Amino acid sequence: MLNSMTDEMLKQGIRAVRAGNRREARRILARVVQDAPDNATAWWYLALAVDEAERKAACLDRVLKLRPDHEEAQRMKAALQRRLARPTPAQGVERPMLEAAPDDDGTLSTRELPAPDLPASPPQPPRSETDDARDVTVAAIAVGVALLAIVGSIILVVSGSGEILGLTDPSVEPTAIPIGFDIPACSVTDNANSTIVFVNNTSVTLDVLTGPQGNTSYLMTLAPGEQESTEALPGLSTRYAVETADTRFGGTGASIEVPGGNLCIVPIGEGSR
Repeated sequence: MLNSMTDEMLKQGIRAVRAGNRREARRILARVVQDAPDNATAWWYLALAVDEAERKAACLDRVLKLRPDHEEAQRMKAALQRRLARPTPAQGVERPMLEAAPDDDGTLSTRELPAPDLPASPPQPPRSETDDARDVTVAAIAVGVALLAIVGSIILVVSGSGEILGLTDPSVEPTAIPIGFDIPACSVTDNANSTIVFVNNTSVTLDVLTGPQGNTSYLMTLAPGEQESTEALPGLSTRYAVETADTRFGGTGASIEVPGGNLCIVPIGEGSR
């Protein structure tokens, strides 16, 4: 049972989550769960507000302990478990060789096989003074050619002729800063509609588009700090993209699915996926 002050703080935390202000939501909801650790609603919205996957999983565990039938928490926990699953070793990582063999009681056990012996490298013939002199000459010629190429490129860039050959000063065209969508924070609403709210957390005006790559249609324009909602198809993965006229930034796209009866906050940030 919540007291009036804790209940009001919970409402403030929920409003902060829905507005996309996750930092404020975390601050408020952390105090709520401290005062009311058995409140599943507070733990659920705190799970939507935190960024780290491990903390999100811990909040979801508390939700499911208090409300095992919470379907949204079940789906989010399953998705997190897939993300936190231990990755397979990368190519090139040495793996032990195992062999299965029956024990005395008939059960199978494994033992590690010793690493195979690699063939020894064939002996190399002794080098002569002529070979050493030839290697030094070839290396000197290679260094001279490389220096001439570098000097020639610098002259072309400084004089402006380098544009004809595609040689330009790399400082003139810096790498574009990517702009994209962060992980959505979804909550259940009182109706069956699916609503998605885009929040522009960047410093530039953005255009939000929808549709497959190469065949998108305009959806909305967001000024810095502005947010706007739109209806989404319930439970259907839809691709959205973001663009800006500012040449310092580059837009990206992502497929987002909003469950039926949910409102999902989708922050747009610089350097996001």
